[in-house]
Amino acid sequence: MRVTSSTFPNNLVNQLQQLTSKMNTLQQQASTGQRVIAPSDDPAAASRVLNYQAERNGLAQFQRNALRAEDILNATNAEIQNLLDASERANEVVSLTNDVFNGDDMVVYATEIDSVLEQALVNANANFNDEPLFGGTTANQRPFTVTRDANGRITAVTYAGSATTAQIQVAEGSSISPYSSATENQEIADFLNRLVGLRDALNTRDSSNVRALSAGLQTSEDQLILQLSGKGALLSRVEVDKTQNAARYTDLAEQISRDADTDLAQAVVQLTQNQNAYQAALMSAGKVLNRSLLDYL
Repeated sequence: MRVTSSTFPNNLVNQLQQLTSKMNTLQQQASTGQRVIAPSDDPAAASRVLNYQAERNGLAQFQRNALRAEDILNATNAEIQNLLDASERANEVVSLTNDVFNGDDMVVYATEIDSVLEQALVNANANFNDEPLFGGTTANQRPFTVTRDANGRITAVTYAGSATTAQIQVAEGSSISPYSSATENQEIADFLNRLVGLRDALNTRDSSNVRALSAGLQTSEDQLILQLSGKGALLSRVEVDKTQNAARYTDLAEQISRDADTDLAQAVVQLTQNQNAYQAALMSAGKVLNRSLLDYL
């Protein structure tokens, strides 16, 4: 059969172009390790990969949020522990007054409790990254305000923070507030005011009043212990969410790999097959071209 000048070039060029395009694609896949380089390579797989990547970005943000929540919880726990230490010392002083008959000794204890009170106030007004730990959503101000007498001693403590706390999303459908609640913060204010009462009772050498304050101080200590326990439970929950986030993040990476990565062995086989087909097409084209030219002689 005679190959005309109009049909021969088109058929040859189309075949060679297709083989060249396929070889270029396979070479790029082999060199980059990516099977889906452009959405047109596999639209369905490309769509899945984009969704997986978006989910991974969300999980990465959840992990950052979880780490921040952990830091806040740990800082809060440290300050609550300091308050608990102050509470334990106050209860020790109350028990010691049963054996103290010298009024001067009680005044010495009053001085100590006044120092404990001042330090406890510092703990209650502690910040983390410029945010009050015990102030709810209140920012840039001390959540516990005090009234002082002419001698500079604290006479009353008031909680001036917010009644609400910020939520932090640590996983899909899971948010927590790592900050102390308004109720817990008011308990801290009550504890500080009980320290004020203990100091004053010691200063006036009123041992009966000191003993009367014992129940309230013990209540404060129990409340602080419960606060520590609650923060510990939140830390455990955050740790579970972090573990689940990390596992899902790894699963998504594997799914992305299955959809987007090149099967190198398969790509090399296909590349070799296409190269062979390309060489065969060139050889066939050469033979046909020689016969076609003889027709014109």
